[in-house]
Amino acid sequence: MENLNKIAFELYISKQYEELGKLLTNQEDSTDAEIQFLLGSLFDLGIDRKKNSEKAFSYFYKSAHNGNPLGERALGIYYFLDNGTEINEEKGLYWVNKSIDDGCVRAICTLAHIYINGLGVSKDEKHAFELYLKAASLGDTHAMKHVSECYQKGIGTDIDLDKSKEYLEASKAK
Repeated sequence: MENLNKIAFELYISKQYEELGKLLTNQEDSTDAEIQFLLGSLFDLGIDRKKNSEKAFSYFYKSAHNGNPLGERALGIYYFLDNGTEINEEKGLYWVNKSIDDGCVRAICTLAHIYINGLGVSKDEKHAFELYLKAASLGDTHAMKHVSECYQKGIGTDIDLDKSKEYLEASKAK
């Protein structure tokens, strides 16, 4: 199973979703948290399987409850959407924070999105900016782009076009 997980995750990271779907044929009853996350992603994206938010939610739920940080983040996001489940911002925050606690750097960026948009929390652009900075310092290129935008537009920080350019260039270098 470990070899299957490694190959499957490499296909996911490289966005070879159709190959991933083929690899995971007959894995829909898997109890492996990583495989459950990947199946949820395929149903969420509608690649190699018909898009099905309810099935995606179900796999993300199983993955999260089996301790997969990416599944926890995905489940948290789903609780903020009217997509496969009823909106429940409290549960969404719980799962996004659990994902952060379990080491998912991208979940820090997700939490920043939550604060910048005031989803289930008071809108706080300064805190969102700090979260983007933290994720960027840990190598998240998506967060680096957001830090650049914050510096460019003065969101949660002072405008600083030099720093904006620096973060944008860093995001492209990774």
